[in-house]
Amino acid sequence: MNEREVTTSNLNIAAWLLARGFELSRLDQIGPTVFFRFADPQKIGRQVIDSYYSGAEMCIRDFVQGLKTCRDRMFELKRAQRFQGIENEQAQRILGQ
Repeated sequence: MNEREVTTSNLNIAAWLLARGFELSRLDQIGPTVFFRFADPQKIGRQVIDSYYSGAEMCIRDFVQGLKTCRDRMFELKRAQRFQGIENEQAQRILGQ
């Protein structure tokens, strides 16, 4: 792991980080597990994660938006890997589009 990056496979933690202003750099998938990787130039990621576990408050709207964004990105990654190598037209037919 890069020291200027914070990584989690926990969707709630990923949403928390996103809502706290962290930039989602990329997603990686290893087996069935998706890892959310966030830029952490100030090296405060661990503290922000600890604040989640200690019950810090946050605007629910920000957290839900973070969940939606992370979930969408996760499904995009899984969909892209599922249809890797299949022509676009065939993939659209499978998805019913």
